[in-house]
This record gives sequence, C-alpha cells and structure tokens, in this order.
Amino acid sequence: MKTGLDRQNKFFKEQYWYAKTFLKNYLPNVNYKNIKILEIGSAEGGCLKFFNKLGAKCYGIEISKGRNKYAKNRNSKKIKFLLGDICDSSFVDKIPKMDIIILRDVIEHIDQKLVAMKNIYSILKRNGIIFVSYPPKYSPYAGHQQNVKNKYGRLPFIHLLPPFLYSKILNLFGEKEIRIKGHLSTKNLMISIRKIEKIFNKTGFTIYKKDFYFIRPCFEKRFGLKPRKTILNNCPIFREVFTLGAIYLLKKNYLSFKQ
Repeated sequence: MKTGLDRQNKFFKEQYWYAKTFLKNYLPNVNYKNIKILEIGSAEGGCLKFFNKLGAKCYGIEISKGRNKYAKNRNSKKIKFLLGDICDSSFVDKIPKMDIIILRDVIEHIDQKLVAMKNIYSILKRNGIIFVSYPPKYSPYAGHQQNVKNKYGRLPFIHLLPPFLYSKILNLFGEKEIRIKGHLSTKNLMISIRKIEKIFNKTGFTIYKKDFYFIRPCFEKRFGLKPRKTILNNCPIFREVFTLGAIYLLKKNYLSFKQ
C-alpha cells in the first residue's frame, strides 16, 4: 500500500519528467540561464528542479503546507518556495517580476480565476509568457474522477451529473467523505474552453499559442500513451467534449500598454 510519501515521490518524478520531456520543448525559450520562472501550484517542485538545473532563477507558490514542505526538503535552497495564494494581492505584491509563469493543471482549482489572472498579469514582465494547461469542464475527466480508488467509479462524464447524484455515485463506489468533498469542489470550479479564453482576454492577455489534446502529454508518463491532438477543433462542441487537455501560451496584449 502506497504511503503519502510514496505518492509525493511519484508526483515529484512526474513533474520533473513533464518539464524535461514536454514543457521545455513547448516553451519558446532556448536559453534559461538567469531567466526568472514562477510556478503557481508548484506542488512537490519537480518542474522547478529541472529548470533550476538549466540555470533559471525559480520561484514556486503553493497553497498546501504539506506539499510546500516536501518541495523545500527535496530541492535546492536556490529555489524559493513560497506558501501562499495567488488570489491574495498583498502576497502577490511581494513577488518580483517574472519572465515565465507556469500554471499546470491549477487554474481549474482556483475559485477567483479573474482575480488570479489579474494578479498574474501584474507580476509578468512586459515580454514575458505564461504556460497554462488544464482539463476543460465538459471533457470526460474534468472532475478528476480518474483518481477514484474503485475502478468502477472512474466513469467518464459523471462529474457533469447534479451534485447530489454525483456524490451518491462516489459514495457507492467507496470514496471517503473527505474525498467526495474534494471531487465536489473540483466540479464547482471547472471551466470551459470558451469561458477561460474570455477570462484571458478580459485580463489583458493574448493567446500566443494553443493546442487541444485528446491524449494529454502527461498520459505518456502515466499510461504509456503517445500524445494525440483533438480533431475537429473548429467545431466548438467537439472541442469542448473531446479535449481532455487544453494548453495555452499567453502574452500581454500590446494594446493594454496604450491605456
């Protein structure tokens, strides 16, 4: 039986693998020497460990005390791991300007998404770039029900059921009350592709690049499946339903500097 530490070690290794195998190649940078990188939701810190090895000056924001503590113990003291909330403007004001900001599978867990993106805007350098990845609301596993311990509870799209019915199904398959609350919280905070792009636009960002995946890049590490992009991207309904992972690179909209 896996312990909490075993799971953290596993997450750390996946984060490092993702940064090395996918993220480094997806970002437009070639040289990371002295580049300031901030990861929001830095978790166990595996991603930042990789970029720190390339010479980047790395910062991490994590809201979980346990994960933040693990990251500090596992990584170099050169990486600054901060315990805090990206929606807390007084906390964000103390963070230096960044060249790259990473939000990997985090935006769907943030309640005040508009506030978060405004705060991120304030700490991004004029020519900086943001990486965002997340599972869209109407995709098969946007509710993270793939993490349900009972394999029969990992049904696609059940997160779209009414809350009372969703919780009953999770209970039926043996999920503990605290985990059911977590799934319901995730359900409440999910967001569609259409709405997230509206928030990007509203907070002064322009989409520099975007890709929609049916088989997400992280699935290669987890399940041995090669990444595959979603087809029929020009059809909004198909895009929302069959995109298991949306990925964006954002830049500040140059028009916002003329205001």
